[in-house]
Amino acid sequence: MKLVTIANQKGGSGKSTLTVLLATALAATYGYRVGVLDLDPQQSLYQIRAVTDEGLRADDEEYAYPILPMSIEEAWSHLEQHSDEYDIVFLDLPGRSDSGDLLEMIANCNVVIVPMRASMFDRLSTASFLDGILAAQKTMDEPFAVYGLRTMYQANTREENDLTEYLRTSPLPMFTNFLPQRESFKRASTLYSFLNSAFRRGIAAHNTAGKEIHALCEELIEKVDLPREVEETAAEA
Repeated sequence: MKLVTIANQKGGSGKSTLTVLLATALAATYGYRVGVLDLDPQQSLYQIRAVTDEGLRADDEEYAYPILPMSIEEAWSHLEQHSDEYDIVFLDLPGRSDSGDLLEMIANCNVVIVPMRASMFDRLSTASFLDGILAAQKTMDEPFAVYGLRTMYQANTREENDLTEYLRTSPLPMFTNFLPQRESFKRASTLYSFLNSAFRRGIAAHNTAGKEIHALCEELIEKVDLPREVEETAAEA
């Protein structure tokens, strides 16, 4: 079982959207055994499913993965008891890096992904958050991997160019792929994968959006070192 969290203390960074896009694609299209633990008190992922996707689901349709709301304390017990049931678990955490319990949970992940938007305010907030994460990383006998991932990317803007310059001097390794600014990504579903062409047509999403999510999934699979025996099912993108 691999543990991944997409974490940032800045609201609107795209962490919940990115979690849904990746988790749904890996479960519904790739066929991995995925779990999502919603540890954020707002329970936004659980609410997306309960309010939006439940209204779209046919009576005979089943979700490809569970979204389980719980506390950090409950998560430890759940992971210990059910570790054999998952290939990968996404942890949706509260947006803080100053809590001992939260840092301990982050430190036990295999990969921590920090979504990064290009505005100055987002960059400053993310830098502060990273200080806590990187400090925790240094205390581990087997340090977890931390990667930045650019979200809501808009090419050829001053803000994106400034972020590019900032990252050139940053020690933070980055995902090669990024999540562009697309209206269709706001329609991310916990029921249907963006690699599903019928779903993309239904929400008026460009085929390029599917290719972008496919590229992110491929990079995550490599970074987390997931088995590749189900790779061929991603051809639908």
